[in-house]
Amino acid sequence: MWWSLASAERQLLTWPGGSMRRAFDPDGAHPSRREFGPLTALDELRLAPGTTTLEREVADHETVLFVRRGAVEVHERGRPPCHAGAGSFIALTGGAGAPFWLVAEGFDDACLVRLDFTCATAPRRGLRPFVPRGDWPVLVGASQHGADGGVPLESDARVRWVRLRAASEVHVRVAAGRRAWVQLLAGEAGVAGASLVAGDGAAFEAEPALLVAARSDVELLVIDVEDTGDQWLWNGD
Repeated sequence: MWWSLASAERQLLTWPGGSMRRAFDPDGAHPSRREFGPLTALDELRLAPGTTTLEREVADHETVLFVRRGAVEVHERGRPPCHAGAGSFIALTGGAGAPFWLVAEGFDDACLVRLDFTCATAPRRGLRPFVPRGDWPVLVGASQHGADGGVPLESDARVRWVRLRAASEVHVRVAAGRRAWVQLLAGEAGVAGASLVAGDGAAFEAEPALLVAARSDVELLVIDVEDTGDQWLWNGD
């Protein structure tokens, strides 16, 4: 089973030097529009060079930042700044009211994805920069306790970064008892029966392997979380 969220359905926020497109709305009419289980936010941000944006935690949760393009400097109160270039994953765990802020570096726009997972643990942070290795299409960017590689999380979640050339395909496996959210960041692809273009997302359950067939050069994230049996999935009917 799956349901999709078109890019045009996502909330767009803009401010001088930046923009953010949100997949979930905490005030959404249906639970599936508010969150995907423990995944409570999936935001794509674009920051012009030199732009600063302040992020304030409104609940105890874990944040994963993925830097798609450009570079950013991540600041937390009382800690030295963390520099992250394209392909980097950063995990931040904080409590309600704890702020952090991002500064876009260099001469190009910084493009990031922010993921929030419900999790109450002691604050910590990790950084893992990735360097492309040949044609390997799937990289683990973040996972619980660093299993399978990636920056370690306390949350029971795994984030995989997939890149494919046009007319190629790959199976992305999903363990039993897990559900997966796919967010297409660039290009056009078929994913386990769903047709997606850049900005679209889709949720899947009871799919042991997601066949990703690239119709152009594509980039996407696959986020899998525990299937708790909650009624998350809805196709608008």
